[in-house]
Amino acid sequence: MKKTQIQQQKQLSAHDKVLLFDNLRYLLEGLEEFIEKSRYYPDFKNRRKLQNITIPKERSDNLTADSAEQFFKANLILYVSMVDEAPPSEREKLVEEYLKWVDIVGIDPNNCPEKLRQFLIEIKDVLEGNSERIIQQTQEYLDNKDGGKVHPTNPQDTLTYSVLFKHL
Repeated sequence: MKKTQIQQQKQLSAHDKVLLFDNLRYLLEGLEEFIEKSRYYPDFKNRRKLQNITIPKERSDNLTADSAEQFFKANLILYVSMVDEAPPSEREKLVEEYLKWVDIVGIDPNNCPEKLRQFLIEIKDVLEGNSERIIQQTQEYLDNKDGGKVHPTNPQDTLTYSVLFKHL
């Protein structure tokens, strides 16, 4: 309860707000790169809205689906720490911006490939401040590396583990 009160009182500087939204765009650029390289949608290259911001064209041309996925997952894990510091009012704006992007690029989260759907859910969870699972799984992965295999403590987390840590 105290944490919620402190977060509600917290105000971000204009610079912090810009960083928060810029990094959301960087995160979504990485997801767009993954979607394009995975060839989930044959016309996705033309539907992309965020291109060559953090991934130069020369590098993008050489990325595989796996490396694009790794880039996206690393950005997602880093973005968690930024969003966790944001007050609820800013998170609401971030969710609104995110949902606008999903609509603009034409992804139907209810009818898309399972891995992409899971990534979309993970992003929304992070933006809404529900990142405990990602933080816990990251910590468990780092603490309990077993030949590169991760062992979820909760069976329903198996999908999230496989999605987030398959290639790390």
